[in-house]
Amino acid sequence: MRHNSIIGVLAAAFLLLAAVTTAGAEDAATLTITPDRTEIHSDGAAVEITYTVSVAPPAGKEIGVFSFRLLPSGQMTLPESFRVNGEKVISYLSDDLAYNANTDEGVFHTFEYTPKAAFFAAVGSTEERRMTQAADIMTIIATVPADAYGTFVLDAEFLAAPDGSGAAYASVIRTTPITVIGPGGNTGNNVVVSDVDRPIAGAVPDGEATVSAPGQPQVTTTWWEDGKPMTGENFLPGHAYTIVIHVKTSGAAFDTDVYVNEGYTVERTGENELILRRSFYVAPQYTQDITEDELAQMLAPPAESPAPDDTAQTDVTEDKAAEEEQATPGWGKTLIWVAVALVLAAAVLLVQLMRPGGWKTILKQNNNDNKHNTEEGMR
Repeated sequence: MRHNSIIGVLAAAFLLLAAVTTAGAEDAATLTITPDRTEIHSDGAAVEITYTVSVAPPAGKEIGVFSFRLLPSGQMTLPESFRVNGEKVISYLSDDLAYNANTDEGVFHTFEYTPKAAFFAAVGSTEERRMTQAADIMTIIATVPADAYGTFVLDAEFLAAPDGSGAAYASVIRTTPITVIGPGGNTGNNVVVSDVDRPIAGAVPDGEATVSAPGQPQVTTTWWEDGKPMTGENFLPGHAYTIVIHVKTSGAAFDTDVYVNEGYTVERTGENELILRRSFYVAPQYTQDITEDELAQMLAPPAESPAPDDTAQTDVTEDKAAEEEQATPGWGKTLIWVAVALVLAAAVLLVQLMRPGGWKTILKQNNNDNKHNTEEGMR
């Protein structure tokens, strides 16, 4: 079961990317990521946090397929194998969800986490076998390296569907930030954005984002649509949306290097000010994260066709004519020489006929030639 082909996992991911419905939160599947603590005082050594990952179907509904990819923020890292130095750092918690062919019990034929990709997939259910209740899926130990302080979060991308038809549920991710405090109260340069749900077609934008950062930050949140401040009340399909978060602290200045959640860009506008951005493309049936470059390409005006260039056209015509001339068959020149020869022959004959008795000489020569040919034939 643990060694099922990664092809099935990727197929599930592709299937789920096909559609995310526009239902409200009451119809959403929920992924919850809970740390074993929310504040850690470090003496300068690396810190480990154990996270529990849980999945719940929408109220009164079933999940037939789901996947998630874990996204650690800042300098936080996740293990790339189930054991590190002999210690088990990744554990499955819901073996009753994994299908057992011997007992014909369970739900998902593939119920598997791939450490190097930080990706979990649960696929292969049937109409009779679905996930109907919330369940703890796995635990994983994340590491914050030595001398890295501030606020961190284990975020995720999450997709869930009732079956394999392509109609997926809206998804909600609930994750709790943790703060690592270094010697002397050092809160470092890691900041975290939370309480921001991905935009979904038809949904209302979130209010103020929560930014965990040193110095009691003041946060202002705005949404932009297609590169301009958003004026509508709902997210519309076929548009690109960017959340712009202005962070200003009244305490310590931000460090030179600032780390934030995956997907956000950081712009420093002052020692105590940051602007964080993250962009999405909202389609009728799904939402996709996009980079700044992809956003710029979407907003760029279409390229205009160049105007016709008469000079260039003339050059092309002349070049074509030259090519055709070079490609003229050799027999054209041969015909010219044949015509010249005929003209010369006619001229010689005309001169001969104009001489006194010239025509008789020609006839005599012809008769002699005929007589000679006859005699030769009789022999």
